[in-house]
Amino acid sequence: MHESRQDDRFRNKKSGGEVAEQFRRRKGTNERLAKTDVRYWEAKLFHDAYTRAGERVRQAFWSVRLQHAGRRETLPLGTVNKTAARAKARDIFLCLKGGGWEAALKVYKPEAAKPVISDATVGDLLREVAAIGGLKPKTFADYAKSLRKIAADIRGIKGGTDKFNPHTGGRRKWLEKVEAVPLAEN
Repeated sequence: MHESRQDDRFRNKKSGGEVAEQFRRRKGTNERLAKTDVRYWEAKLFHDAYTRAGERVRQAFWSVRLQHAGRRETLPLGTVNKTAARAKARDIFLCLKGGGWEAALKVYKPEAAKPVISDATVGDLLREVAAIGGLKPKTFADYAKSLRKIAADIRGIKGGTDKFNPHTGGRRKWLEKVEAVPLAEN
């Protein structure tokens, strides 16, 4: 009982609105901005970053992270101009509220909505991952072996013991059959 009284001394008894109001006063503004006001979006803009070859790379253009209907997405705004980025972030928000994620992504992030390769095969995927995946060779070899096994099992491609023999050409023939399996069925 003594501990709970001590905990109560440190607990902030202000409501969320009171805390927000206190924060606004500290920042020097009493103004509450609506999400339809472009000035609201200035605080939501950031420069997205990614890691390539062990180094952190910061994007030059602005991005915004939005959440709606239980889904969160980061959308690149495609501009280094902060004023234009604020306006575009507001426009994306309005589109999202009006039509949902499908409509917003179709307009503002169309590359996410399009399939990259519609007739891609297991071999295409493996070549692409080998080129840009950044995996250790042993890790990639293990993943490729597993994917080929799954594809062969699904398609019923049998290789018998000959598929393990690289000297008779059985291995190459089995690989060609498995790597020709399409990733998506029409």
